[in-house]
Amino acid sequence: MAKRFWLGIAAVQVLALGLLYFTWPPVVLTLLVPEDEAQAWKPLIQKFEAKHPKTKISLITTKNLGGFLSKQLKEGSCLPQGSPDLVYIDVIWVPEFAVRGCLQDLSGRFDTEMRSQFTPQAVKDGEYFGKSYRIPLRSDMGMLYYRSDLLAQAGYQKPPQTFTDLMKISQTLKQKQLVEWGFLWQGDQYEGKIATFVEILAGHGGYWIDEETRQVGLDQPEAIQAVQFLRNTLTSKVSPTSVLTYSEAESLAQFRTGKSMFLRHWPRAKLFLAKDKMVKSVPMQLQVQGHSGGPCNGSWGLGIAKKTQHSDQAWRAIRFFTSEKSQRQFTQATQFIPSHKAVLKQGSPEVQEAITKVIYRPRIPEYDQASEILQTALSQALNPDTSDQAVEEIMEKATSETDQLLNPPS
Repeated sequence: MAKRFWLGIAAVQVLALGLLYFTWPPVVLTLLVPEDEAQAWKPLIQKFEAKHPKTKISLITTKNLGGFLSKQLKEGSCLPQGSPDLVYIDVIWVPEFAVRGCLQDLSGRFDTEMRSQFTPQAVKDGEYFGKSYRIPLRSDMGMLYYRSDLLAQAGYQKPPQTFTDLMKISQTLKQKQLVEWGFLWQGDQYEGKIATFVEILAGHGGYWIDEETRQVGLDQPEAIQAVQFLRNTLTSKVSPTSVLTYSEAESLAQFRTGKSMFLRHWPRAKLFLAKDKMVKSVPMQLQVQGHSGGPCNGSWGLGIAKKTQHSDQAWRAIRFFTSEKSQRQFTQATQFIPSHKAVLKQGSPEVQEAITKVIYRPRIPEYDQASEILQTALSQALNPDTSDQAVEEIMEKATSETDQLLNPPS
């Protein structure tokens, strides 16, 4: 009798637990992504929720995710309660978010086996002082798009490797009245201008900030030459002066009219240029002789907010979204470059090689302020009304301000 009694009690408990499981509301994780990526995220989220019905993903979009993160840092709020549980973050924000305690240290979860699935560089991009704060989702780098039919008409078989060749090709096609503009780039005062500039800077043999010594190189001859190259594209009318108001959207729209020869952009532009079979692309590696250029690194990944109440569920979601199968689906839909080795090896050898030579913006906790200083300086220096002498003064001032930021008096 007693045995039956206890068996009955056990059965009731099992039923109660089962009922509780099926009636208990699911955990809801928030994820904030750029609005132009939303359509690529939705099918992944549907698959995740089908596999994990007790965890739901609330997808929130914003036009400028980098701007949102920057605003949070300026306000000192550092992902307060109610902010995304899953933090979709660019490589440049990892050090500052780590230092401020915005992100969880994922080193204990990100084991050796999982790490081995990604490129070493992608893993490094999510680390700060030996700890992992972000798991790789996609790589990104600057690309040079060009019109192959017009390139042949200019007498060239391959896209330019030097700044000199880019100018020559552009000017030749303009003289033949085959193009309206030679080179389009992002010149508005925002992070896109920085990405463009660091590629030009590296190609001239210069540097912005040495991460180890915290020395600033914006007043060095190579940096002045990089600024002068961009100024020359404007004064020679290879680039329109309106490029100083261009973000990725405006520069791409102008290139799609078919009246420009070259465009500096990101891999995602392929989605919008695929129908034009004459448009080709190569990694952005323009240089002056004697130096090696490279594309700006713009990789993104997923971290977990320090203040989330659902760390285990968030980690489960990250493992799903960064898996080989998910990365393949996501990068096919967006044309981003995968960071998962198995997916990346199916891409072009040229891209696989270039991804190992990307140019880093300085990975420092003070990045947001340093970027603002440089953005302001470049906007002043690239103004057509600014004299060459004033350009040097502007870059010297930017160097001094950045040095004070990084190396304040004790």
